[in-house]
Amino acid sequence: MGLNKRVVIIPAKSEEARIANIGEVGLLFIDAVHTYEAVMGDLEKYSKTEPKYIILHDTFLDEVYRAVKEFLEKGTYKEEFVGENITVLAKL
Repeated sequence: MGLNKRVVIIPAKSEEARIANIGEVGLLFIDAVHTYEAVMGDLEKYSKTEPKYIILHDTFLDEVYRAVKEFLEKGTYKEEFVGENITVLAKL
């Protein structure tokens, strides 16, 4: 499939990961530490790459859900899909 040319895996803790020079991002998957601060930090950091979609895991957890809702208030993304433990945000 040639995914190595299309998928960038950043095998690092969020606070250690660097986003420079990864190019255009179409889809971003975030499975952060389940605290408000960690999720909000990841959303703030990685949304700078302006991905078309952001998928978040474990959004049924209160702190994760609160961070996602607050991030959406900025008006740059909308909820595209909400499942049992996955939320998909789409860039406006």
